[in-house]
Amino acid sequence: AFLLRRAALTLGRWLWWPSWAAAAGSTAGFAWSFTWAWGLESNPVSGSQVLLVVIGWAAVLGGVAMGLWGLSALGLRALLPQPGDRLETRPPYQHLRRPMALGAILAGLGASLIVETPASWLCYLTWLGLASLLQELEEWELRGRVPAARAYHSRTPRYLPRRRRATQTK
Repeated sequence: AFLLRRAALTLGRWLWWPSWAAAAGSTAGFAWSFTWAWGLESNPVSGSQVLLVVIGWAAVLGGVAMGLWGLSALGLRALLPQPGDRLETRPPYQHLRRPMALGAILAGLGASLIVETPASWLCYLTWLGLASLLQELEEWELRGRVPAARAYHSRTPRYLPRRRRATQTK
């Protein structure tokens, strides 16, 4: 998807739609593979696993909330970015570069904790590695498309916000 967006800068805006379709297809493919891995083994929850299930659901709900917050800040630009886009600097993007990715990471971690099968962990860890690589490539593409992105990337952390130092008043 990011290569199509990059090519759209020189070949034309018509490539934005295939870029969006490729991103949607890859997301659907991951969701299907995780669902498939989820169903490979049935693991009934025992008393000692209840805490993991509760933590897992908290991570899923927190991840979905973080992803929706990031999506609402971007609006339609999240689905179909354009060459003349500007950087979003309102919360949560004021504190994090990738709130939607953080939401997906948390939700995937939570789902893996809930399911607790080797296949679901393998699927999650594979996705985590590939997603990190793709996010590096997407940020490279963004720096080429939006000149202010380089400064934004240097001052804004990707996943975890920096702690603010308390200012001393005299």
